[in-house]
Amino acid sequence: MNSLFSNYFNSTHRVLLLGILFGIKSQIPLELSTALKNSGTIHTVVVSGFNINIVFNTLFVLTSKLGKRVSFILSIFSVLYYVHIVGPTPPVLRALFMCLMYRFSKLCGRESRGLYILIASMIVMLTINPHLISDISFQFSFTSTLGLILFNSKINNLLTKLPILKHFPKLVLEPFSETLSANLLLTPLISYYFGRLSLVSPLANIFISFLIAPITYLGFIFIPFEWVDPILGTLVALPLKILLTIFVTLVTFFGELSFSSTWFRITTFEMALYYVLLALFLIV
Repeated sequence: MNSLFSNYFNSTHRVLLLGILFGIKSQIPLELSTALKNSGTIHTVVVSGFNINIVFNTLFVLTSKLGKRVSFILSIFSVLYYVHIVGPTPPVLRALFMCLMYRFSKLCGRESRGLYILIASMIVMLTINPHLISDISFQFSFTSTLGLILFNSKINNLLTKLPILKHFPKLVLEPFSETLSANLLLTPLISYYFGRLSLVSPLANIFISFLIAPITYLGFIFIPFEWVDPILGTLVALPLKILLTIFVTLVTFFGELSFSSTWFRITTFEMALYYVLLALFLIV
């Protein structure tokens, strides 16, 4: 993939694509990596459920004429192969197990709840490897997903009722709500482990979120198109370059603001108190 992308994209765009599509962060330049962390957008270069679902849905649609069950089986194998390529890291496995459980429940005609699927995924992973409980990426992945499940609808409803925001389109409010929801549970962990907080993360993610979906889709489309015909690859690469340029410009802008992040380390007691207060908020 590295050599394939290098024929069409500059070094910055190439490493970003490798990060967004396959979660490869080792080649990202220090300057860009710092900007991603300061702007609170480092999660964009981590393989997530979004990537897993794209792979599954794409093959499911392409093979739909073969029948529902055959399409399902082929899509599952495609997802497993994708996981094999990117590596079975805790966030990838969490996304994989949640995808499989959700799809199987749909195939069987049963109702599926995100919270139950998340808990079941966690139990499966900890049963296989109990040491994951102390893995930071495992904690971050489950915590951010739990935040989305528990708070996204509440925060979204709250935002739509605010006079200053109620006239904003869903296309703007939903990414903002999702970022706030994930960060509600994730922020204390980031502060606890790294002693660092991004102050511009919600705003930066509003702009960045519009770019991730088209970049991911076009990135996955580019690979088979280029294999079929370099001309097709060039046609897909053109809009991809524009989107990646905008992405880098925004991340650099937000990441280089003097107030983009601050150093603050939360204590264990403060973090526990914070989560207790959030739990009370949910109950009430």
